[in-house]
Amino acid sequence: MGSGNSPDLASGSAHRFAAPVASTARHRTLCYSPGSMAGAVENPFEGLRLGETPEVFPVSRSEDAQAAALALTRQARRTIDIMSRHLDPRLYDTAELAEAIKQLALGSRRAQVRLLVQDVDPLLRDGHRLLVLAQRLPTFIQIRVPAPQFRDFNQAFLVADETGYLHRQFADRFEGNVCFYGPAAARELLRLFEPIWESAEPDPNLRALRI
Repeated sequence: MGSGNSPDLASGSAHRFAAPVASTARHRTLCYSPGSMAGAVENPFEGLRLGETPEVFPVSRSEDAQAAALALTRQARRTIDIMSRHLDPRLYDTAELAEAIKQLALGSRRAQVRLLVQDVDPLLRDGHRLLVLAQRLPTFIQIRVPAPQFRDFNQAFLVADETGYLHRQFADRFEGNVCFYGPAAARELLRLFEPIWESAEPDPNLRALRI
């Protein structure tokens, strides 16, 4: 990720959002690419520790991003915040990810999972495991749709326990970075997330489903 200034939220324009500041940790690559491990069961990111491993690792394929999201979520103990265009099923609609979210929600009374979804139509049309979880555990898992002024926001990210993150600069691409201990960059992502969340509301169709 390139460095950037603090995001300008004054106008509420999605076009004025700046990228999060880069972590001071040096970028590294894993000794093997997660995307090259077709058929392997082991998640190569599982050896990285949330809140401890400061290196920033690049991801380039959906398999990479999926593995990173799962490893972060499995280690989270308090919060998961996700900004996504439609909760891409390749990343978020897997049995393993849903189970990790469920365990987080049931493991602490203070657990909080917040999902900002630009377009909920695919979820309603095709179904989604996280939609089902939000129906069952509404106290801990919430889904909201950004207000119109934020609908053009085109970044996608997951922040775990306010310290680890998976960030993709462009929501329609899988290239990005993952870091398991990058509190400064994680805070910048949450500075983007919070005003969008505060002005967001459940979609009327989700209300009908008691989300």
